[in-house]
Amino acid sequence: MIYIRTGLVVPLVIVALAGTAVGGVKTSMDAASEVVTELGRESYLQYCAACHGADARGSGPVGPSLKTAPADLTGIAQRREGKFPESEIANLIDGRSMPAVHGTREMPVWGRRFSAALGGGEVGEEGVRGQLLILLEYLRSVQR
Repeated sequence: MIYIRTGLVVPLVIVALAGTAVGGVKTSMDAASEVVTELGRESYLQYCAACHGADARGSGPVGPSLKTAPADLTGIAQRREGKFPESEIANLIDGRSMPAVHGTREMPVWGRRFSAALGGGEVGEEGVRGQLLILLEYLRSVQR
């Protein structure tokens, strides 16, 4: 996994995601988007696959030991009338804004972990945003 330790991770990811194919020709922005999706896949495999499975269908090896079965992440958009709710999913992964009234969660609070891995503060928050963006791009790519 590549870790970017500067405040440039979010702008770089946004620029990478902005490209589109022109007239069926693959642009450098399309290639950048593929790189971001691949980074998201690597991050997903590292942080999420143990519970949600390598195929993102909720069949990870840790899943059976949890009280609540992990969600099938390939059907997020399907369960929401074809729309991928980016903010909602980002908040679920981050976990820091989940109200305590919903009880404990078995899923780790990844926002706290991602931030701490980069020393917290502003750089840590940029790291959280970057991790969430690449994970969201990967999850968007596996929707059925």
